[in-house]
Amino acid sequence: MTAARLAGVAGALSLVMGLLGCGEDKEGFTSVPGLGGTEFEGPARSDVRIGMKDIEFSPRQVKLARGATVTWTNRDQVAHTVTQGDRAYNEFTSGEIGPGKTYRHTFDEPGEVRYRCTIHANMEGEFRVE
Repeated sequence: MTAARLAGVAGALSLVMGLLGCGEDKEGFTSVPGLGGTEFEGPARSDVRIGMKDIEFSPRQVKLARGATVTWTNRDQVAHTVTQGDRAYNEFTSGEIGPGKTYRHTFDEPGEVRYRCTIHANMEGEFRVE
């Protein structure tokens, strides 16, 4: 492959990745539209259920009461993970959650919590613990 053609392919790939929101920030999270910097609606909840379906967390943003327990349920046909933290240090990680399986975690400390699936780069969610 010539250098000019290789440069063209690299440029096109960069454009596609940018349009799809697949670029990563310094913490290992992808740049998924709609996350970060937005207001969380509704009251803080203490018992939350998050579905994992179609390679998405749903809902993606939730306001939590301090001490809330979140249950993630995998409704996809492939495994997922629930991991908070960067690639070097994880606050918590579920390990692989197979289809039909669940994972629970309790949040006691106030603050913003971003989490992701380490298997699927564009799959992430966020909590505000109050």
